[in-house]
Amino acid sequence: TLEAVAGEKGVDLAVVPPLSAYKGAQGIELGLAGAHQVENAALAVRLAAVWEASHGRKVVGKVETSMERSQRVLERLELPKEYVAGLERVRWPGRAEIFDDEEAAGLTFFVDGAHTPESIGACATW
Repeated sequence: TLEAVAGEKGVDLAVVPPLSAYKGAQGIELGLAGAHQVENAALAVRLAAVWEASHGRKVVGKVETSMERSQRVLERLELPKEYVAGLERVRWPGRAEIFDDEEAAGLTFFVDGAHTPESIGACATW
């Protein structure tokens, strides 16, 4: 099992909750297209919170430290407004982009730099 291998290697293993489990996630419009991006967003939330927990510091002039913010995410499953803003504003040029050709009415380009069988399959859904 993954748990056994992680134990043998001496590494942490975390099961990431779905994005919908977080308070504040309802109504988020992710900046990246594709249903699979909901899973990626949940991973990004977890990674950001773990990073903040391990590199946290008090920022002058801020009410909440990054350590406190990461605890809200990891322990109480609350999404801070900064995380929500990041999830909504993220852009990745060349991934799941849609362009309408202004000169040719009705012509739309779907652009994606998919490079694995999984990512190519995901392109077919958006």
